[in-house]
Amino acid sequence: MMNTLTSDPIGAAWLIRDASIELVSTLYVSSIISGRR
Repeated sequence: MMNTLTSDPIGAAWLIRDASIELVSTLYVSSIISGRR
């Protein structure tokens, strides 16, 4: 796993980017839901 990350920094960057997008979208949706209450 670590060898893949070190040898493929672009792939690791894409994984981090996808994870951050998921986190932001989850926070956004939860804030909208809590705002409707």
